Amino acid sequence: MGSGHFLVAATVHLAEKIAEHPTTKPQAGDKRGASQDKAEIAYWRRRVVEACIYGVDLNPLAVELAKLSLWLTTISSDQPLNFLDHHLRHGNSLIGARLAQLGSLPQKKDLGDATQLRFGFGPDFMHAVAGTIRHIQKIEAEASGDMEAVKDKEKRWRNRILPRLEPYREVADLWTDTFFGHPLTEDEYLGKVRDILPQVVVQADTDSTERGEAAARYGKRPRRSYFPWELEFPAVFFDGDGTPKTNPGFDAVVSNPPYVSAIELNRALSEYEKPYWSGMFESACGAYDLYIIFLERCLTLTAPGKLCAMITPNKFMSIPYASGFREYFCRSAKLKRLLDLSCRRVFEEPSVYPVITVMEHSTPSTISTAWIPTR
Repeated sequence: MGSGHFLVAATVHLAEKIAEHPTTKPQAGDKRGASQDKAEIAYWRRRVVEACIYGVDLNPLAVELAKLSLWLTTISSDQPLNFLDHHLRHGNSLIGARLAQLGSLPQKKDLGDATQLRFGFGPDFMHAVAGTIRHIQKIEAEASGDMEAVKDKEKRWRNRILPRLEPYREVADLWTDTFFGHPLTEDEYLGKVRDILPQVVVQADTDSTERGEAAARYGKRPRRSYFPWELEFPAVFFDGDGTPKTNPGFDAVVSNPPYVSAIELNRALSEYEKPYWSGMFESACGAYDLYIIFLERCLTLTAPGKLCAMITPNKFMSIPYASGFREYFCRSAKLKRLLDLSCRRVFEEPSVYPVITVMEHSTPSTISTAWIPTR
C-alpha cells in the first residue's frame, strides 16, 4: 500500500458515492457553518476508512505512512484519529499459508491441492473465528467519536481479537517455515501443531483475566512477516458463524505492485522464496519480474464476480516469462478494461511503459480483449 495514495483515493471516492446516494440519510448534523454536503462527506470518510479500507505492506514504515495519509484525509477538529490497526497490516502479501494446506506438511508438487485439515480446525476454530468477526464488526460499526471510543477499540483489538486466532497463525507460520530453512518430519510437524492448538482457550465469554493472560502470552511471540490472509482478515473470508464464505474475498482490489525485475529479484532473494512461489503461483515460472505474481495474487484475493485493477508494466501481455500468468488469466478472469499509458510519463522512476488492467474474477465464457488508446 506504499504511503496510502490508492487507499486515500478509494476512501474519498466511496465516501462521496455514499453521501450522494438518494437512500443515504443525513448523519453529520450542523457543522458550524460548513456546508451540509461537505459535512456529510467528512462523516462518511471517517466511517468508510474503518469499515471498508484494507491494506498490507512488507515495510512497517509504509503501514504507518498509510495510516498518516488516511488520518489526514479524515481529520476532524472535534474528533480523535480513527482506529486503523485492524485493517492496515504489516506482512508479506506473497508469503503465507492457506488453511486448506495446514493438515500436513507441504509437498513439493501440487501444493494447491494439499490435503484438507484433519485436526484442530473444527468447532473450536469456527468459534474463534466467529468471535473474532463479531468483535471486528463492532469496531467497524461504531464511530470513533471520542478518545474513549478509540481506546476501547484498541483494548478490544489487543485483548479480545488478536489472541483468538493467534494459535492458528502460529500453525500457519510453522507450516510456511518448512520452506524457509526449518524442515520438519511429518511426525514432528503434527506434534508441534498438537502442542500449539490446545492453547486455544480464548472464547467469547471467558473472563477478562484469562483474555489478558492469553494476550500477553501470544503478544510476546516474535511474529514473522508471513501473511496468512484468511487469519489476518477473517471477516473477508468467513461468515459470522465461522464457516467459510461461498464467495470469499474483497469486493475490489487495487494495486501498484513493486516493479522489481528478474535480475534485481535474484539479487535480493534468499534461496527459499522462488521455490516457494513456484509451488504457490501458476505465474511463477521462468525468470519473471515480481509484479507477475502480484497480478495472480490480486485476482485470488478478489471475490467471485468482483473487480481488481492494477497498474503494471505492459510486458506481461507478450513477454515469454508471463505465459504462466496469461494461461491462468484466461481460465480465471474476464478482461474488463485495458488502459494504455505507455505514451505518458506516469512515473519519474522507474522507467516503464505502464498499463492499467481491470479484471473480473470469474471464468470467462469467451476470451475478449479491449484497448483504450490515450493518444
